[in-house]
Amino acid sequence: MLDKYKVVIFDWDGTIMDSISHIVQCVQQAAKSNALPVPDEQSVKNIIGLSLPEAFSTLYGKDKEADFEQFRENYKAQYIKDDDVNLPLFDYVDTLLTSLCEQNVKLSVATGKGRRGLDNAMHRSGLAEFFSYSRTSDEALSKPAPDMLLQTARYFNVHPNECIMIGDSIHDLNMANNAGMDSIGVSFGAHSKSILTEAKPLTILDCYSHALQWLK
Repeated sequence: MLDKYKVVIFDWDGTIMDSISHIVQCVQQAAKSNALPVPDEQSVKNIIGLSLPEAFSTLYGKDKEADFEQFRENYKAQYIKDDDVNLPLFDYVDTLLTSLCEQNVKLSVATGKGRRGLDNAMHRSGLAEFFSYSRTSDEALSKPAPDMLLQTARYFNVHPNECIMIGDSIHDLNMANNAGMDSIGVSFGAHSKSILTEAKPLTILDCYSHALQWLK
């Protein structure tokens, strides 16, 4: 399969870093601090991958727009407070990245995180050296709009069909569909296999050890 793809693009939260439960806690705490209804775990999982404004709008609707800026500050404060939390990487992710680089595949990230958050996470994880490009919600329209992926394809001077997106949410896979790009789902993040299947990815991985075999 790798002879078809020149660029592999990863989501970050729930795809490379096992951070879903941490994000759920931060959103719920921000809601409490803002005196907003506290969303349940699945409701938060459903908005992971979206930009924060889009996520807030999905959770609370347009009638709560006036509360967004304070919610944003509360969320950021909670995340910064927990900045010393060492969130784990998923098993075999470093092995997969190493193998792809050895085969001269270019690697990139497309995430709903902001630029500061992604740069910090990449540095702390020790994975920054693997990625030669990245796009965040500060630099493109929110998923599932195709902007992040189209910008990535232009950066590497390749056609979108020469790239593949790997993500854990329906937003990642629909973004790939909207960009005319193939995708692979992972079942260990925000969304279940049954939800990911709706976007018709090429496959859904239960572990990155399987990716090494599938991508040969």
